[in-house]
Amino acid sequence: AMAKISFHPKERRLFLASQQQRELFYSIWTLKESYMKAVGKGFSLPPTSFSISFSGGKAGIDGDDSYHLKEIPFFPGYSLAVCCKRPVGEVKPEEVRAKDW
Repeated sequence: AMAKISFHPKERRLFLASQQQRELFYSIWTLKESYMKAVGKGFSLPPTSFSISFSGGKAGIDGDDSYHLKEIPFFPGYSLAVCCKRPVGEVKPEEVRAKDW
């Protein structure tokens, strides 16, 4: 139900076709939330108004290549993502500090 009201139609199709819906839901959600915060709009930017895509093992924002997304391996069952204006290399969870982004 949350995917229906929070995901762009492209993301919903990807989600419904997935065999790992739980993991994909949190992946998409954290990536979307990191983008919404990075552009400074937070939830005033409707999460259905843009879509996250996955290509070659990397996530991106459809139609906006000025921001870079990075999923960071975290504890099992948890998701962590960052979004910023510069490409993001390898990041360890213990290295993430707000001042760096």
